[in-house]
Amino acid sequence: CNSADNVAIAEIKSLFRGPDDSKKLDRLERVLSNFGKPRVRQTKLETTTSIEADPIMLLAVTRKNIHLFLNWACSVSSAGVDPTKASLVVAGDEVSFDKLRSLGFVVENSSWVEDHEKRNPSVDSAGVALLLAGNELVQKGYDIIFQDTNSVWLQDIRPFLVAAGKRRDVLTLFSQSDKADGMLNPALAYVTNTRKSRLLMQTLENLKTNKGWNDAILWNSLARHRFMGQLAVRVLPEELFLTSLTEEKLSQNTMFCLGSGPTVEKDLEKLSFWFHRSPCPLFTKEPE
Repeated sequence: CNSADNVAIAEIKSLFRGPDDSKKLDRLERVLSNFGKPRVRQTKLETTTSIEADPIMLLAVTRKNIHLFLNWACSVSSAGVDPTKASLVVAGDEVSFDKLRSLGFVVENSSWVEDHEKRNPSVDSAGVALLLAGNELVQKGYDIIFQDTNSVWLQDIRPFLVAAGKRRDVLTLFSQSDKADGMLNPALAYVTNTRKSRLLMQTLENLKTNKGWNDAILWNSLARHRFMGQLAVRVLPEELFLTSLTEEKLSQNTMFCLGSGPTVEKDLEKLSFWFHRSPCPLFTKEPE
């Protein structure tokens, strides 16, 4: 502690001088014993120092959706951004981990939640690990962008998100599903590093690992909670960030498209958004 800290400690101790205050003073001294010591948040992330971008994009990948991830990455590359330097990928299995690491991506595995998965097999370990990673990054001071792999970029979306998020804590897509229990669709969610967003992310982590709720329901339920009443949330404009792959809604201003359902690959290809089969500087072969 420095001299200013010592003065503060002495002043606080002087408040506890009565005969009944000895136990309070003992507890206070235990707290004050760490006064002024640096507090470093312990993290299981091992790779953040190799990510050059801020905000950092976060995606969860498994063998089931690695082809969609590679398509997303090629669309990002076509928009003029190197996805290997701008994203952190959480791999849900060894095949995805090895494949993406070999392609130059910054990859974390989902082993953080293996013990929890054993207790609750219905929980998506990669999805939980992604949320844990997002919370770690926000608590460490980063802005982050959660993304689903069944999406494509038509333009670099980051400048828009950063500009629109200056007076917001969270930006998300608009949800068209009644099952989401609200208007927020976290398939694309930009989280800025603010006091309120840090509280949101920690609460999301606490509830996700315990309840295993659907992401959209979890985000919407929290956004409505009275403890989150001051959370500043904005829904992204549908004309720029499409949540359905329909040609009628596309325009030259469209920046982002999200697919869904079992026909997502065919829908992307129909709109010429299957970048993985086009010449892509990052990938020259189909995923194994």
